[in-house]
Amino acid sequence: MNVQKNSPSTSKGRVAMVRSAVEGELSQAGAADLFNTTSKTVAKWVKRFRVA
Repeated sequence: MNVQKNSPSTSKGRVAMVRSAVEGELSQAGAADLFNTTSKTVAKWVKRFRVA
């Protein structure tokens, strides 16, 4: 499978996406736009990050 290294579908990409939303750099909608995904997906991963 040909996946970009910073894609939100990789663990590294998810960490970058969550950090951008959690650390206040971007809103969840902004992170979704930047990482080419939905706000719902960002919210899901932020929730999982906070539980862990």
